[in-house]
Amino acid sequence: MRTGSEYLESLSDGRNVVIDGERIEDVSKHPLTRGYAEQAARFYDLHHEPENHASLTFVDEDGTRRPIGWLYPRNQHDLERRRDYANQMIRSFGGGAFGRLPQSNNGNWYALVDDPAVWAEQSKDTPANVDLARNIITDFEVNRDADLWAVPLLNDVQRDRSDPEAAARNPMLRVKERTDEGIVVTGWKGVSTAVIFADTMLLGNVVKPGTEPEHIIWASVPVNHPNVTHVGRISNATPSESAFERPLSSLGDELDTMAFFDDVFIPWEHIYHLGDVDHARLYAQRAFDFEHADTLHHMIVNAELMTGLAVLIAQTTGTLQHPVVGSDIADLVRFHETLRAFTIASETTAFVTPRGLCKPNNIFYDFGRAHYLENVGRLSEKIVEMCGRSAVLLPSEKDFEDPEIGTRLLEMFHATTMSAHDKMRLFKFVKDRFLSDWAGRYRAFERFQGTPLFLIKLLTMQRIATDPGGSITQLAREATGLGSTDEITARAVAEREELFASVTPVAGKAAPARGATANQGFSLDDKDQPDYIKIQDA
Repeated sequence: MRTGSEYLESLSDGRNVVIDGERIEDVSKHPLTRGYAEQAARFYDLHHEPENHASLTFVDEDGTRRPIGWLYPRNQHDLERRRDYANQMIRSFGGGAFGRLPQSNNGNWYALVDDPAVWAEQSKDTPANVDLARNIITDFEVNRDADLWAVPLLNDVQRDRSDPEAAARNPMLRVKERTDEGIVVTGWKGVSTAVIFADTMLLGNVVKPGTEPEHIIWASVPVNHPNVTHVGRISNATPSESAFERPLSSLGDELDTMAFFDDVFIPWEHIYHLGDVDHARLYAQRAFDFEHADTLHHMIVNAELMTGLAVLIAQTTGTLQHPVVGSDIADLVRFHETLRAFTIASETTAFVTPRGLCKPNNIFYDFGRAHYLENVGRLSEKIVEMCGRSAVLLPSEKDFEDPEIGTRLLEMFHATTMSAHDKMRLFKFVKDRFLSDWAGRYRAFERFQGTPLFLIKLLTMQRIATDPGGSITQLAREATGLGSTDEITARAVAEREELFASVTPVAGKAAPARGATANQGFSLDDKDQPDYIKIQDA
């Protein structure tokens, strides 16, 4: 297993990073990136602490101890171990301050590893002597054995989608040239989180209008490739601030970046699939399956954090017994427990693929993610409202140390159950978590990571059968006495024939043919309909 010092040393590899017009020579040392690099190093070190061996590591069939983030789940118990592992990790970093620690990304390999042959078979214009399926397994094992951090780059930079032809001309990543040794790619890829802190870029696609065969590239490229430039947003890290003043942003900023590939050569041995738009259309969400499950784990931890903050705020302000405050806390408790129920449901209804990979039921973790996004904004506001003016009127640590006014401030902010310093520490945490620039980015990350709310809803409609003749209406048909779809259709036909038999056709218009119905040409046979909660893309 990798150590934190080994990880930090690996970052001094010449990777090209630009933030706010400045080239970052070494992300492990620059003030804007050093904090998060150190957090990631601590992530690796936690696995080596003896008290964490049982909860954070496992021994594989070869006798090698590895982080549970690399555990390839074969059954429900494995999913539960991965959930407990993620929960411990997420809680260890500011109560969920970072959405993309290494354990949330490496599961993206599993969609490829689960069935590598289909990636090879569907690939376009691949040399006959290149074994793409073997490439997938080999690269997965190399990344796993070295305990590397592989970040997916499936999304493209936002572009004009009003015209498919205009979108196709956009400089998104595409194959420029094919040679006997590999391919040359050029263009932009992104946006993704924490790429500049990782080792490997796992390229793929989320197919959108304008996507052409030359855009379909599933492969791996090292983050430090000399012809790749990573352009990041302005950092919200506050390295000069104390943990008292900025308890979260002082830890660092995981940063979101986009990458420009300037005639990057990718050898055939690191290519997994090329050119098939229809194939890529099916696999983007599958590649994110474990990352989205991990997203729900983050949401559960954040909901627990929010609930605890609310109780502490109510305690220190003396409003814990107030009925309105009690109602708000009850909402937060219900929010947290509902999210827990969704992740447990996703595990208990998990399924095993024909190749032996146990996958959580994505219907339930998608429902959980949607529930979070629909409610987190409203509940976050409740926490800020509980703080009142104290959310913004916060003396600094130096103010408390002032010999003239410090004592008066201590008197002012002292609470019966909490010291003035602790009270300020609590309120400053709330401010940094919900009201700062760092908080604004976190809200945007939650809203758009993986899939935004509207897309989660669309995926739900794609994954369940809503045909009126399917099992989704069976109970309703039985309860109302409508019977089977054949019986409903038969009564509609008989009624139509009876009605139109006594109607005189209007001059110049033919009467409808006997037996014609509004459903003609459509089968409503129950036996042809999948169960409405069955995942159709499993």
